[in-house]
Amino acid sequence: MGSTASKPAANGASYEWKGSSPIGASQDLVNSIQSNKETDASRAKLMEIHVETRVAEQLQKLHDNEAAALKEAREKLSSAMSRRTKR
Repeated sequence: MGSTASKPAANGASYEWKGSSPIGASQDLVNSIQSNKETDASRAKLMEIHVETRVAEQLQKLHDNEAAALKEAREKLSSAMSRRTKR
């Protein structure tokens, strides 16, 4: 256990899996997967960008909601203060 790496080295060498039994997938699918140049690093980068975008959107939404709540609180306070001074 642990005597060999579970992932191929990042030296650009390609790996072709050869199973001992039929795979049950079309040859077109197999060819498409084998010709795909996407790497773990590129998928990770795309996922990171996606997560950063979603986080930024949610932060903006929270900021907008808090700004609206603050504005409403200030308006209520101002209204209450003006009613109090009119007495």
